Amino acid sequence: MAFEMVPGGGIMGLNALIAILIVLCLSLTSSNIYGVEGLRSIPRQEDINKPPIKIIQMKPSSLLRGVSDEAPSIAEDSNIEFPSEDCPLGTVPIRRTRREDLVHSKSQSEPYLGDIHQLTLQYPGKHFATLDTVLDKPYYGAKALINLQNPSVEMDKYSTAQIWIENGILTEINSIQVGWAVTLILFEVHPRLYGDNGTHLTAYWTADSYNKTGCFNTLCPGFVQTHSKIALGAVYEKTSTYEGDQRRTNIKIAQDLTTGSWWLTLEDSMEIGYWPKEIFTHLNKGANYVRYGGMVYSTSGIIPPMGSSRWPDNFLRRSCYFSNIKIVNEENMLVDIDKSNMKKYTDNQHCYDLIYWGYEGKFLEQTFTFGGPSWTVGQCGIN
Repeated sequence: MAFEMVPGGGIMGLNALIAILIVLCLSLTSSNIYGVEGLRSIPRQEDINKPPIKIIQMKPSSLLRGVSDEAPSIAEDSNIEFPSEDCPLGTVPIRRTRREDLVHSKSQSEPYLGDIHQLTLQYPGKHFATLDTVLDKPYYGAKALINLQNPSVEMDKYSTAQIWIENGILTEINSIQVGWAVTLILFEVHPRLYGDNGTHLTAYWTADSYNKTGCFNTLCPGFVQTHSKIALGAVYEKTSTYEGDQRRTNIKIAQDLTTGSWWLTLEDSMEIGYWPKEIFTHLNKGANYVRYGGMVYSTSGIIPPMGSSRWPDNFLRRSCYFSNIKIVNEENMLVDIDKSNMKKYTDNQHCYDLIYWGYEGKFLEQTFTFGGPSWTVGQCGIN
């Protein structure tokens, strides 16, 4: 079988193509990056992509304009654990999938995501504090620096800070969500997903409003891993402390306008991988909705805290925050969000809230703080 040349990708033979989807990187200290011990091989490329994707892209083929105007890289702040050496050529790291991961990946998807206004009514234990775009116009990506926290979360509950990229009507939503899992997507604490209360890099996607497609990370076909060190699900060892050291990470999701793929990039230059346009029905034409912020979920007992576990205020060392918030426009340029084109959304501001600061100078740019403490389910009903 012949494989095509992709701009920024190169020519890969069949053996190399299959190898890049099989984890042979046995020398890694997997407990640092994956949150569980061990690695596994993943299925053949023909089984992973439906329809099969014959082209594996190693780099985005179109460069974003305006990247040089971003704030300095803060990779030293994020301290995500990964080994000092790359995987062998032609291999990539993946987090080991356990039997319980596969059992729960579908059951956790339905209450986890969706249109926030509809799901707040459908799932009373779900609460949001987000900043959303209001114009129905094409968006080709989003970016933000996200403050990293580690809220306390019990079994079968979660707390996340993330970016949503969406398109489609309510019954056909295409969605990509990324944060740092605890804690964001953006971050999330999810003991059932990871088996611990650590802060993990977490992603989710769906192409049909969370019905038959989509999953967390790489628990199902969809995301194509390309980075040789960092995999979705990687644990974030150091998080922020109240009135102390602050940790943050730079997350960017942008569509390659040549291939249509949606690329995930960390810390300005670490391209982790992409979601091919072939798995979507609406996001292959850009997004019409972007949101940034936090979400928590619990069906009974205690609803977990959001963000820093405290109310947002005007002090970054006390609140969880997003800064340097941007979108990618139709000219393939990273630009600041426009305050007049954004709206704050909180389903119950008595429990969780968001303070939109607006533009805070060249270092922080567009910024907001958000969060709230834990509550009982009865205390945080729907407004």
